[in-house]
Amino acid sequence: MDRTQDDTIRDKTGFAEVSWGITDQWKLTLGGRRYDICDLQLSEQATSGSSSFPYTGNAGRATVKGVELEREALPLAGLQLGAYFNYDQAELAGDIPNPTKSLVGDPIPYVPKTTFSLTSNYEWPLGVREISGTVGACRQHSPARPLAASKYSESPPNA
Repeated sequence: MDRTQDDTIRDKTGFAEVSWGITDQWKLTLGGRRYDICDLQLSEQATSGSSSFPYTGNAGRATVKGVELEREALPLAGLQLGAYFNYDQAELAGDIPNPTKSLVGDPIPYVPKTTFSLTSNYEWPLGVREISGTVGACRQHSPARPLAASKYSESPPNA
């Protein structure tokens, strides 16, 4: 389902968003998503004694659920400002056998729970034909990310 005007609703596989164009100068967007992933592959590390080696392992199934909030503004001609926040819950939906011993509910490696970005872009005509100049900046923040699927460094408790 697609609907456009001052508000937009998009229905994609696993994604829905609602966007409000409050005025011509600013827009607010709220989105949500859910992805069920099959045949996920992860970079893993196997350890035997003092030796270790990286490999790509089959993680099986995973689920990602998230929301995002976007705020965009056009306060002056040529100036665009934006603020974006994302929250994701990315977890394994099936156990991974040895050597990682990762279990249902463990986080997917390298997927941050939250991210935040601020952007700005300014464009102006250079007066030569239809050529314009652009300058922009972006600041992103992402807290620590899980580096391994397993919550356990060696083995689960009572293993």
